[in-house]
Amino acid sequence: MKLTQFYEVMDSESDIVWGGESAYEAVEWFKRTPDAKVQVSVWNTESEDDYRLVDHPIEVSALIRATMLQRPTDPKHPTMRGFRVVK
Repeated sequence: MKLTQFYEVMDSESDIVWGGESAYEAVEWFKRTPDAKVQVSVWNTESEDDYRLVDHPIEVSALIRATMLQRPTDPKHPTMRGFRVVK
């Protein structure tokens, strides 16, 4: 079985504005879409002709928001690129 995570970013109307396998891209779309929601699902992609959903999608928006609030303050940390630490 080949498992693949698939992310969907939805706007406030629950319309999908982005979908794909990249967690990074999902977070980037989440940050620029007001009132966005993100859900992740896992698919069995072993057969190119017949992808199968392994389990129900899980909404991870609150987890992403909480993680974004806990940004490291070390300016050399990779997530701090483009940010300036003010003391």
